[in-house]
Amino acid sequence: MISSLQITESLQKNYRRLAVDCIAKAIAALDEQRGRDVAIHTIRKQCKQARALIRLFNASPPSARREACRFFRDLSRSLSSARDARVALDVHALLLDRFGSVLDPAAVARVREQLENNLKAKRGDADGQPIGGQVLRRQLLAARVSARRAVIAGTGEETLKAAFMRAYRRARRAAQVAADSGHAADFHEARKCAKDYWYQLEFVARRWQGITAARIAAARLLTDLLGEAQDCEAYAAVITSIGGKRGAPTTELLLALAEYRARSLRQEALRLRAEVFAEKPKDLAATIDEPEPVESLNVAAG
Repeated sequence: MISSLQITESLQKNYRRLAVDCIAKAIAALDEQRGRDVAIHTIRKQCKQARALIRLFNASPPSARREACRFFRDLSRSLSSARDARVALDVHALLLDRFGSVLDPAAVARVREQLENNLKAKRGDADGQPIGGQVLRRQLLAARVSARRAVIAGTGEETLKAAFMRAYRRARRAAQVAADSGHAADFHEARKCAKDYWYQLEFVARRWQGITAARIAAARLLTDLLGEAQDCEAYAAVITSIGGKRGAPTTELLLALAEYRARSLRQEALRLRAEVFAEKPKDLAATIDEPEPVESLNVAAG
């Protein structure tokens, strides 16, 4: 569950609490016994939430803000190959479940074995932790200390609202570009922007009236659809990287099925896009009712 801003806390306190919460969840993932795949997924998710939070609050001077965003971006990317290896196995199982009748069982089983071996190599089975587990821990502990001392650039509600509207306009524009071009790279950008917007909706949901559960659910579904389509792209890349030969019947069929599913998911996402981004930015801004200006909201000190 994503934590939200509280009406009774200053924006400074809200920012520090949410930032520390993101990092604490990532650290906890390293200690849990639910497996490396879960830990990697959780850490990457918390890194993305932290970046969305930094953008929403316009935290710190520009140079420090960019450095913090780069830190979480690079940390997430360091685990991307392990994440893609896990996703490839999941997509493979889904394709087999849906299209097994047209696939050669023996050939598909060989591909699955290759995918399993690839996952073991990418996630670092030998050391019993996600890749670079101890390094990750030290980096996250340092980031938590910084988050507890962070200073946001503005303490007024309008500053927060302006950043939120920037995220909406950016996501709306990226979705339009993807709809017009149909290119996988543009859909990938649309997914990232939509996810930022969804996370920020979750952050402000309890603080601003007008942010409804239906609005949040639609934004989340849009990111899920675009994310699943991206997973199919990752599957195709992994299949090719582990030795899938172009021209081999099973490889070609698996790639075609992954492409078909990605295309179907993106078409569904485009239909949902009309609902998620129906409002012009100025109309959305007009529906947001900010909290009453109590004194505690204007206190800059944490």
